[in-house]
Amino acid sequence: MFRSTLFGSLLLCVLGGLGCRQDEPMPPGPPGNEVLMDIDGNSYRTQLIGGRHWMAENLRTSRFTNGDPIMQVQDAPAWIGLTDAAWAWANDSSALDTVFGKWYNHFAVSDQRGLCPIGWHVPGDAEWTALADSLGGLEVAGAALKSTGTVDTGTGAWNPPNTGATNASGFTGLPAGGRSPNDGGFYSRGNAAMLWSSSITFTDTASARLLTHTGIAFEPRDLAVRYGLCVRCVKD
Repeated sequence: MFRSTLFGSLLLCVLGGLGCRQDEPMPPGPPGNEVLMDIDGNSYRTQLIGGRHWMAENLRTSRFTNGDPIMQVQDAPAWIGLTDAAWAWANDSSALDTVFGKWYNHFAVSDQRGLCPIGWHVPGDAEWTALADSLGGLEVAGAALKSTGTVDTGTGAWNPPNTGATNASGFTGLPAGGRSPNDGGFYSRGNAAMLWSSSITFTDTASARLLTHTGIAFEPRDLAVRYGLCVRCVKD
């Protein structure tokens, strides 16, 4: 109940143009879960899934764990040419930060200063696979990982049909989409949740996971490290 109420109020606040208070303390998480805080003071719900604690919201930090700032890059041509860690807001909108979090390139994910709060890390490909296995496997895990509801009915952030979504795991996967390394454009918001893995696949590509509005798979992808994707952290 807490999870759906909190997400619904945030979604109405940000997408519906209602007044938003960002200074209200976050209530305790459900029994057996934790409330996590990053170096910027952002609080996150967490969820115990398959014996591991996962963030149930997308990462929003603007600093590495040691306090060093991560460069914000909204300009599209600048994003294309990046060779250093950077983040951007979805569709250049700071108002979307509360719901969708920030997009990070993989230079930020792989930086040794650490992107996640102390004691947490960006999951490797094997950890994503283990999460999916605990929910029935890659072919069906998306149903339990996706947040429910659709934009057209005012019940969620996904574009219809949001096939099979139950959020039975409490992971609350959100369709923030991504940022292209080719033109710096923003795409697939409402249609896809795209999440980085820490695993490097080749010199200029890394592993990611994809949830879509038309399926229930949790799909592996190899993407260029200059993509901007969302990040979830898992407890060490």
